[in-house]
Amino acid sequence: MLREASQQHKLQVITLESLVPHNHPLRNLDKHIDFELICDGVRHLYCRNSGVLALELVMLFTMVFLG
Repeated sequence: MLREASQQHKLQVITLESLVPHNHPLRNLDKHIDFELICDGVRHLYCRNSGVLALELVMLFTMVFLG
């Protein structure tokens, strides 16, 4: 019982880098396709005073493209 209680207080750090294997096809795709170019194409659709960039759109497009 004491051993189980002591393990509850351990902290494990997990990074996104460690979750995707180094030989995964998405890593290679990420090297060749710059999805951030979408920001330039849709920047005029966003209000300049709000401080909101089109990052959400980039993420959405990337997910649809990869799906």
